[in-house]
Amino acid sequence: MSRLSNNTALNYLALATGSSLPAQVTKKSITFADAAGQGQVGAVAIATVTGAVEMMIIPYCTVNLVSAGGGTLVLGTAATTNVFIASTTATDIDAGEFWLSNAPAAAVDISTVKKWTVAANVIATVGTGTITAGTIDFYIHWRPISADGNVA
Repeated sequence: MSRLSNNTALNYLALATGSSLPAQVTKKSITFADAAGQGQVGAVAIATVTGAVEMMIIPYCTVNLVSAGGGTLVLGTAATTNVFIASTTATDIDAGEFWLSNAPAAAVDISTVKKWTVAANVIATVGTGTITAGTIDFYIHWRPISADGNVA
């Protein structure tokens, strides 16, 4: 059975097509700066996952990323840092672009956004050089799979 949204039109669509809509949407904005956990080489926390969830992650850049040291960025988990998005040169991620692959674009085919089954925290990993400026909004559409499934 589909879990219904609080949007009547979406509920009719879900019932008519038999599809299930993501139960939740969590947004995390990351403003990169020359600070630990916020732009220096290493992990940047995106989402804390408990239990098991199904999710789609849609990163949208609102301020150009800046790196004088050739900074790179990947999206994944601690176990597999690039499971969601492979290494991308940070300065290639510009305002108004979706970062769904290592070739960010202003328009994307929504059918190419992958759904993932996840049971680990989501992180971005800054590599090579510090990212000194820029902002990415991470929209995480998710639904629990296990009884304790949650994204925060």
